[in-house]
Amino acid sequence: MARGRVTIPPAVVARALGQAKSFQHELQYLVSTGITRANIAHELGVSRRELYEWERGRYEPQVPALVFLVIAWAEHVRHMAGYERLMQRARADAQERSQR
Repeated sequence: MARGRVTIPPAVVARALGQAKSFQHELQYLVSTGITRANIAHELGVSRRELYEWERGRYEPQVPALVFLVIAWAEHVRHMAGYERLMQRARADAQERSQR
């Protein structure tokens, strides 16, 4: 199978770039959870400087897939944080029942 350049439909590009504010918010959320900017940049395959510029809103990623990736990653982290809180409550409830 020959490798070729993938063309992203203009509607997808417009949708991704239209989510720029959400993208900035999600980047800031990831950083607030303790994930380092260096790790985020590494996972996205970009420089820390580029990530910093995105986070500050100075410019947006040129690859729409990165916008979707960051938004999905932040949603995953939120989901896992909620799951962890749920499991902590379940363990506390189980411990309380066992002490009765």
